[in-house]
Amino acid sequence: MKKTALLPRLSINSIIGYTEEMLYYVNLYVDPSQLDSERYPAVVEAKQRFEKGFNMSRKSNINLKNADANRDRAFLHLKHLVLAGYYSAKEDIQQEGEKVKQLMERLGFTLYRKRYTTETADINKLVSQISDEYYQQAIHLLNLQDAIDSLAKANEEFFDCDFKAGIERTERKKITPPSRVRRSFEQAIRGLWEYIDAQAIINPQSGWLQTKKAVELLNAKYSAELKRHYTIIRKRKTKQEGNADEQGQQQDGSTQLADGANE
Repeated sequence: MKKTALLPRLSINSIIGYTEEMLYYVNLYVDPSQLDSERYPAVVEAKQRFEKGFNMSRKSNINLKNADANRDRAFLHLKHLVLAGYYSAKEDIQQEGEKVKQLMERLGFTLYRKRYTTETADINKLVSQISDEYYQQAIHLLNLQDAIDSLAKANEEFFDCDFKAGIERTERKKITPPSRVRRSFEQAIRGLWEYIDAQAIINPQSGWLQTKKAVELLNAKYSAELKRHYTIIRKRKTKQEGNADEQGQQQDGSTQLADGANE
């Protein structure tokens, strides 16, 4: 099989796609009983390690910041309702608003700016303490129950989200990044190339020859796609440089005209 520098130039997605196509052709043309060489399973195992590292290194689907923003909004909503009662013109509402305001001040009117774990604990304290009989009249007069429930729910959702993120961080530490297994992955693929070459010579009637031809066409296809990709990049870069030179010339011309006018 023709030696090629194809593999190091492929993106992560491309080398995974390439390997899947190559293994497909091997399985298409070669009887499973003939795949007892260590070369074939080496590629399968290397691909699995590479994909696992790639998937774990990608951006997490767990949005901790969004969960924190949700509970911050819930806390601020409750805070504004309490302040509205505190500044009410009705004395009974104002008194009840002051009671809840004092409770929130003890825990921190700006607790939403605290560290995640501290904020979680303080919100739990607030929800627990505000449920005391002492504040029930205030909750009723200021219509706070829905806001309290929303805050408790948002805090629980953040806690669950943070817990899942912690598990994910632990799992990431166990996974080898794809960049560190890429070389062994490429070596495994080249090893299978060599094995296909050898089998095509030894057993040309057993499907290995068809496999070799299919993989060579596959290499040619991916090489052509890379060539097109780099051609587009070069043309784009040349165009950008040309535009930059043109703008520079226009600026120089404008400067010369201005200098001539001043003279």
